[in-house]
Amino acid sequence: MAMVGLAVVLLAAVASLLWAALGAPPLTSSGAARPLTAAERLDALKICIAVVGGLGGVVALTVAYRKQRDNEAAERREQTRVFNDRFVAATSQFGDGSSATTQVAGAYALAGLADDWPDGRQMCIDVLCGHLRLPYQGDPDADDYSYERREVRRIILRIMRDHLREGHATVSWSEHRFSFERVVFDCGDLSKAHFKNTSVSFHRARFLAGTTELNGMVFENTSVYLTKAVFGGGRVDFTGTAFAGHRTSFAGAVFGGGSVTFVDVDLGETELVLDDAVWTGGAVDWGPVPALPLRPGA
Repeated sequence: MAMVGLAVVLLAAVASLLWAALGAPPLTSSGAARPLTAAERLDALKICIAVVGGLGGVVALTVAYRKQRDNEAAERREQTRVFNDRFVAATSQFGDGSSATTQVAGAYALAGLADDWPDGRQMCIDVLCGHLRLPYQGDPDADDYSYERREVRRIILRIMRDHLREGHATVSWSEHRFSFERVVFDCGDLSKAHFKNTSVSFHRARFLAGTTELNGMVFENTSVYLTKAVFGGGRVDFTGTAFAGHRTSFAGAVFGGGSVTFVDVDLGETELVLDDAVWTGGAVDWGPVPALPLRPGA
């Protein structure tokens, strides 16, 4: 409709200019008009041509703009379709019965997609975190313990770590949310990961075996929640980690086994919450963190 209206306006303008160029003959039979000289008519014709050319240019620019806009919209739709296809292909590699090799390939495919797709990056991160939250036997002495699953989980954490370390990856994931809620840790390396302007949750996470490296991490303007986390075995290392967010909460956490170290942690101005946290066993080097009383059997 806009183009039709523009055409009508252009037609009216051309008609008016031609009427003027022809000497503005009277539209009725009354009155007399002095005929224009040849020079005056030539000048009028020049003006007519210039105006018509300008209006034609406006029309051409409008058509070109609309064509470009339509092409860009089509390109965005196609790009989104390609990203969605890649997402489906990558997530399908995490299906039940997939081999460890296939799942690792899926993890790297999702990471690559997250790097290429800013609008879908959080969704890809959520899928990787979701895989870690799946039920998992973290006791290496159990009959159903799987070293292959352990390796897949270790690699996913390493992929995250590499995207969270400053200057380590082309694309940073530092300002995205990470949920490790209820994740079972029997290994993993997030050392020197840098989180900015977000939140990180380890709510009800369980650290049961192996070594989990959380040392040298930085939570810049980032609240971190280890509420009701269970430190039941293995070694968890917070050495040198900077808790620089609004809140750092260990509320309801249980330190019951293995070893945990808070040596040289930087609490800055964070609100440290230890409400209902208990220390029932294991070795804890509290560093600058207010030590909880040891209550065996609590």
